Amino acid sequence: MASSNTFFTISVRYIETRIYVGSQKWRKTVVSLLMARRPIVDLAHGAIIEYRVQRNALVRQVHEGQKMVEDLCDAHFNLIRAAKGVGRLMGELCPVCSKEELRQVVYVFGDKLSASGVCPISKADLRRLERRELPVTCYAVEVCVGCKFNHLLRKWHAGGQVEQRPKVAK
Repeated sequence: MASSNTFFTISVRYIETRIYVGSQKWRKTVVSLLMARRPIVDLAHGAIIEYRVQRNALVRQVHEGQKMVEDLCDAHFNLIRAAKGVGRLMGELCPVCSKEELRQVVYVFGDKLSASGVCPISKADLRRLERRELPVTCYAVEVCVGCKFNHLLRKWHAGGQVEQRPKVAK
């Protein structure tokens, strides 16, 4: 059935499941290419939970006047600072102000990490944190530094994989 190099991604944006089979180099999508431009986290255990449906519904409510802009544009100053410092440009304009390009900030939480989480600076740092022996939970947040819009993009679990050594008979 599912080998160690097969994983599932659940996207609530398109209400679908994508299954990737094969090595990272020769990975192929068995179901749907709708999210091909979205980054896939290679070291996730199980599902990567996407929050796009919730985000799109909230943005639609703002545009229809059911919610105030301030309800969505309330990013904490530390999140804005992280977005300016280490945030990765997403190539997509803010859905609220349409002026600034959104930035993605990743936070990693787990045992023996800072209580406020770790914000990896590079992909190599993120990979290192995901390969820890202790499990971690990772959160990717999209942020607009102009209007302070922010929303959780995705959440995944990683780490906790201890390599099993064969027992030697005495």
